[in-house]
Amino acid sequence: MGAGLITWLHYRKHSLRVNNRPLFFLLGGLRFVALFLAGALLTGPQLRFRQNEIRKPLLIVLSDRSASIAAAGDTAEIIRFLKDRLPAISDNSFGENTLRIVPFGCGKVSEAFSAPCTDLETALQETEERFSGQAIAAVVVLSDGIVNRGMHPLYAPWPFRAPLYTMGWGDTLPGRDLLLRNASAPRMAFMGNSISIEADVSGVGFEGSSVPVTLSENGKPIAVSTLILSGNPPYARVRFNVETNDPGMRHFSIQVPVQAKERHAANNRTEVYVDVVDERQKVALVFHSPHPDIAAIREAFASAPAYTLEVMDAEQFLRSDRGAYDLIIWHQLPSADRRIREVMTQLLGTGTNMLYIIGAQTRTDDGLRGLDPAFGLQAAPGRTTEALAAWNPGFTAFEAAPGWADALAQWPPLTVPFGNYTAGAGLEVLAWQRIGSVNTQNPLIAFSSRGQQKTGWICGEGIWRWRMRQYLRDKNHDLFDAFFMRLVQYSAIRMNRKLFTATPTRRLYASGEPVVFEAMLLDKTRNPKQGRQIELSTRDAEGRTQRWNMSPGKMVYRLDAGVLPPGDYTYGAVVKESGEKDNGSFSVSADAPEQAELKADWTLLRQWASRHGGLFAPWAEREGLFRQIKERNKAGDIIQSDITVRSLIDLPWYLGTILLLLCTEWVLRRRAGGY
Repeated sequence: MGAGLITWLHYRKHSLRVNNRPLFFLLGGLRFVALFLAGALLTGPQLRFRQNEIRKPLLIVLSDRSASIAAAGDTAEIIRFLKDRLPAISDNSFGENTLRIVPFGCGKVSEAFSAPCTDLETALQETEERFSGQAIAAVVVLSDGIVNRGMHPLYAPWPFRAPLYTMGWGDTLPGRDLLLRNASAPRMAFMGNSISIEADVSGVGFEGSSVPVTLSENGKPIAVSTLILSGNPPYARVRFNVETNDPGMRHFSIQVPVQAKERHAANNRTEVYVDVVDERQKVALVFHSPHPDIAAIREAFASAPAYTLEVMDAEQFLRSDRGAYDLIIWHQLPSADRRIREVMTQLLGTGTNMLYIIGAQTRTDDGLRGLDPAFGLQAAPGRTTEALAAWNPGFTAFEAAPGWADALAQWPPLTVPFGNYTAGAGLEVLAWQRIGSVNTQNPLIAFSSRGQQKTGWICGEGIWRWRMRQYLRDKNHDLFDAFFMRLVQYSAIRMNRKLFTATPTRRLYASGEPVVFEAMLLDKTRNPKQGRQIELSTRDAEGRTQRWNMSPGKMVYRLDAGVLPPGDYTYGAVVKESGEKDNGSFSVSADAPEQAELKADWTLLRQWASRHGGLFAPWAEREGLFRQIKERNKAGDIIQSDITVRSLIDLPWYLGTILLLLCTEWVLRRRAGGY
C-alpha cells in the first residue's frame, strides 16, 4: 500500500511531452514494483531452497584380515575377488558406487592378513558409526568364524536394520594336531609366594598318546610333565608350581613337541606372564585384650597376600621395632591401663598411618584428644550404645564394590561409645551411625589425611559379628574380607612422592595391542606442569631402541607407541628442561590367539546369518550368494533433502532487480521528456 501511495503522489501531476497513457502507466508500474520490492526488505523475509539427492542403499562387506585366514588358504584369491569381481557385481546389482569394503581383525588393521586376533564386536560398532544415517541394503561378513576377542557374535547386539549374510572361508575338518590353549597364571604375584601355571592340552589324532609338556622361563626349561591324552576329543590339563623368589615381569613358555604329520605347529606353544612385585606392606594389630574382632581381622588378612600382619598386645608392641610398619591398627587403645598415648604421638610425628577401632575399653577423654584434628569424641568411660551402619552416598575417597552398601545396612550393630562426636574439616565419612531407625550425624567409619599420612576410625567394636552374619547369608566371608581389606588398603596406602612419573597403561599388552604411556609432571606444590618436552625411549631384549616425544595434555602427557613386537621391554623417560627421569619395564605377549585354533566355524556363521534375516554360503558359492542378496533386497532409494535458508538482502539478483527497475524507469522518462 505504501509503494502504491508514493507512486500515485509522484505521478498524479506528472506530465509528458507526448501524451502517451500506456507509457505513463508503465512508468508508474515500474516505480511501484521497485518500491514494493525495496519495502519488502524492511520485513526481513527469508527464502527456503530445497535440493534433493537420490542415494542408493549401500552394500557393506566386512572382510576378515586375521592371521587364521592366511593360514587356511591362498588369500590372493580373496584379494582378486574383492578388488576385481565384487565391484562389478555390486554396480550391476545395487548401483554404481554402492560397495563399501571394511577390513577387520583387532587393533590397527592393514590390508595384509596378519591381524593377531578377531574382534567382530568392535568391527560392527565401528562400521555402524562410520555409515550412520545411510541406507544399507545388506551387510556381508567374509570370515572363517573364528572369534577370539570381544563379545560372541550370537550374543552381541546387531546395530543395523539390514540383513546379515555370511561367507565361510577355511577348512571345517579337523586335522592331526596337538594344541595348547587356555593357559592361566596369576597376572600379579607377591615375591616369596608359590604360583600355579596351568594349560589345556588337546590332540586330534593323538588318542592315548603320551605327550611331554615343558615349562620354560626366558628360553630355559625349568620343569617337564608327561601327560596321557584321553577322552573324545583327547584332552589333559597340565599344572606347574613355581616359586616367585625374584621380582619383576616373569615370562614363561609352555610347549609340546611337534609331532609327525602334525597339521599346524604354531599352536604347540603358549605364553604366560606374571608380574612379581615386592610391595608387601607390614601391618601391626595392637590390642588392649583378647577379643573376637582380633580373629576376624586376622582371617580377613589371610585373603590378602599383599600384607603381612603381626598381632600383639600393647606390651609386646612397645618392645618391637615400632617404625617398621606401614599401618598400625589400634584395637581399643589407648585404654585406662594401657597408656601408650606418648608412643602414638611419636609415631604420628614419623608419618605412620593409623587405624583406630574404638570400644568400651578405649580412653576417649584425654587418650584420643588431639590425635586427629578432624575427629573428636567426648564420652564417659564405659557408656556405650548399639549403632547400625548407614552408608554415606557422598563418600568419594574410593568406589564401593557392588553389595557393600546393602550389606552394611543388614549387618548387626556395633558397640559404640555414647557421647559427643565431632566431624571436622577434612574428615571423609564412609558410614554414619544409625541408632534404631534414626540416622545420626555421628561417624561410624571415617578417614582423614594430613599430608602423606592417613588416619582411619572405626567407632565401635564387634566387627566379628559382621563377618559371621555375612557367612550366614552367603556361606562365605568374601564380601566382608574384601570390604575390611579395602579399608586397610586405603589407610595404608603409600603416597607417591615423586614429582615426575611415566608409566605404561598396562604392564602386559596382548599381541597386536597398541602400547600406550602416560606421564605426569608436578611442581613442588604438586600442581601439574604443562608444556614441557618429555622424551621416552624403549629398549627390547636385543638392545634395539626407539625414541618418541610425548604429547602434552591438560593433566597428563600421553604417547601411543603403536603395536610393538612380542617380548620384554624396558623404558626410560626424561624431561628435557629439568632432566627429571623415570623408568620401568613392560612386556608384549607372544601368545597369538589366531594360531590356537584353525578349524573354521561355519556353524557359527550359519546361525548368525539366520538370526539376522540373511543367508550363509561357503566361499565356493560366493557368486550365488550375491545373486540371492539382489533378489531378496528390499531396501529402496533414499531421497535426501538439503534445505538452506537465505535472507533477500543476501541475494545479489534481488538487489539487481530493484536497481534495474529504477534505471529503466529513469531512462524511459528521459526519452519521453518527463521531469
